Amino acid sequence: MICIDKSKYMEHLDNEYSYNLQLNCVRSYCRAKLKSNPKNVIGLVAMGGKMKTFEPTSDLDIIFRQLKYYLGARYVIGGELNFMSALISCGFELSNYPDDKYLKRIIFFLGGYVFVVCYA
Repeated sequence: MICIDKSKYMEHLDNEYSYNLQLNCVRSYCRAKLKSNPKNVIGLVAMGGKMKTFEPTSDLDIIFRQLKYYLGARYVIGGELNFMSALISCGFELSNYPDDKYLKRIIFFLGGYVFVVCYA
């Protein structure tokens, strides 16, 4: 699962340049991962404002389409960084994935502040 920062902090970092660099890194990572093993699956989570989760897939065209249309320029950048919500959402998606023999990873691209509140 790859979590992408769409919080208001990405808006203030070099306009949209930092956000576009983040998307390019995600594209490069997806290409490399699926080239190394075509059975790998990759899911996306948009953090910040409205959180959106995309279920894992091994189809590179679907991943790039999600990046372009749902996480690209049309999707609004803003809101607070929902780190814990994204972590819980990723854990839920990964626990529902039926294949347990592969390692499961969560990758975060963060450009803003992370406020974590823990209650005892």
